Amino acid sequence: MKEENAKPLALDTVMWVASCTKVMTSICAIQLVERGLVSLDEPVYKHIPELEKFNVLKGFEEDTGKPVEEKHTIPMTLRHLLTHSSGLTYEGLHPENMAWLAYHKREPSTAGKLLERFDSPLLFEPGESWMYGPGIDYAGLLVERVTGKTLEEYMKANLWEPLGIKDMTFFLSSRPDMQARMADMSMRTEEGKVRYTGARMPYHDGERNEVADCMGGQGCFTSAEEYLKVLHGLLTTDENEKILKKESLEMFFSPQLSEGSKAALNAVLQDDMVC
Repeated sequence: MKEENAKPLALDTVMWVASCTKVMTSICAIQLVERGLVSLDEPVYKHIPELEKFNVLKGFEEDTGKPVEEKHTIPMTLRHLLTHSSGLTYEGLHPENMAWLAYHKREPSTAGKLLERFDSPLLFEPGESWMYGPGIDYAGLLVERVTGKTLEEYMKANLWEPLGIKDMTFFLSSRPDMQARMADMSMRTEEGKVRYTGARMPYHDGERNEVADCMGGQGCFTSAEEYLKVLHGLLTTDENEKILKKESLEMFFSPQLSEGSKAALNAVLQDDMVC
């Protein structure tokens, strides 16, 4: 951290909680399933028609290295989005995606709009494999389009307030009190030392401005004590059904992947580069 900011980490210190956001977005999506507003296994194109246009990256031409893309034929569902089996990937995480970026002479997107940031082709047909990616970011967009609210507005009314959470937001600019408690971002050097970094973070766009959209897979800021209320609320659902029904909780923790997706996930877990 910056020397002038050096102080012990406190329970109310605000941090970017990154992919911890995914749990909350998944809870919100399942709430919509409970209410009959969406289904886990119907195509999501009614609400996100943009996803229907995504191609699958099938490989590369041997001579030219040109990507070979075909329209995906298996409909993408909310279950696929929530389980990282949609074919979407965060750019730069997969060798084929990296080759696709290189061919198009582009870096991983830093756009501040969700639809512009996560626009590279699918790596496989929905449901046939597994790859960590922005499926839950798109699930957050689905929540917005179904409810007519921003993801922040929906979470505040249906998750944060029921759990007594006050210090949580997608946009620090709207909460200067939280911004004042924000922990500095650090990195570890080759020598193993931790030092402050002022590098651009995923919650910035390419101009280092605050992103414009609620990124349901990575966008929240909160403190440890506030986020623990989410985990406690989820794990005590079977006692009070405050945020989900009991049967939804059981489904939440039940295996959801196809055989192909399970095999791909297990292969990823065996890769030392990602563990």
